[in-house]
Amino acid sequence: MIESFDYSKEKALEEMQALDLSVKDIEKTYEKLRANLEEEYSSVAVGSVVKAIVKDVREQKPYLASLINRPNELNSEIESIMQQSLIKNAKLEIEKINLSFSKDFSAEFAALQKPDSLQLSNKLSVSFDHGVELGINTLSLFLSKRPATRPFALILQGLKPFLKDLLTFLPDIIYSFFRNAERELKKIENLIEEKVIPEVENHLKKVLPSLFNECLEKSLKNLKDQCELEITHKKQEIALAQTEKEKHLNDLEDQKQILANKINALSDLEQQYLKD
Repeated sequence: MIESFDYSKEKALEEMQALDLSVKDIEKTYEKLRANLEEEYSSVAVGSVVKAIVKDVREQKPYLASLINRPNELNSEIESIMQQSLIKNAKLEIEKINLSFSKDFSAEFAALQKPDSLQLSNKLSVSFDHGVELGINTLSLFLSKRPATRPFALILQGLKPFLKDLLTFLPDIIYSFFRNAERELKKIENLIEEKVIPEVENHLKKVLPSLFNECLEKSLKNLKDQCELEITHKKQEIALAQTEKEKHLNDLEDQKQILANKINALSDLEQQYLKD
């Protein structure tokens, strides 16, 4: 029994050491991903999101052109289109990137579960849904709590000269519009294509990288913490199992000693009766 316990204790120690090594590997994976965050992940995501937002603004050109005699409403609609598009497309990009992160981290867990590795009693697994949620929450917080640095505020600031020109020429535009509405709307759409959309694109490219880096860094850190937390729980399970096993064996030894004492007492009685 004692030999069996010593072997199990040794095996548990090996498992603990393997888990400690895994924590180090996860830390290395995290540092590697963080170092390449902007170049390999954030820049790609920003490019995709900018393209999607520009596409959404472009699709709304006829509607935006119809608001040409209401500059404030035009401003508001441009902001609304960009905000909705940013939230929708940023969420998709963050989900894709988190899936990529999860594969890198999962590889470290898989290494602990290969047939030729130590078999842990319960498989290690990490849910990455919270990482995506965290990234989206960071994005929403950025938009709601930091109005001075909102990307839309900067973009609309860049559009002010264009809107000022519109106000200057608005009477002529409206007069021409009523003479030939269809042709004038087309001109306004062309103005939006030439003036508004490039400003939208340029300012998004300036503002979004830092926003994405902030979101993805929080998300990546959360995934690493989840991995390490699960490994900590696994180590606690192993330690608890060993403590319980040791207590059980100690109880058996105590019972064995009690039985041995009883046997010795019976032997003493037997010897006493034989003498009598």
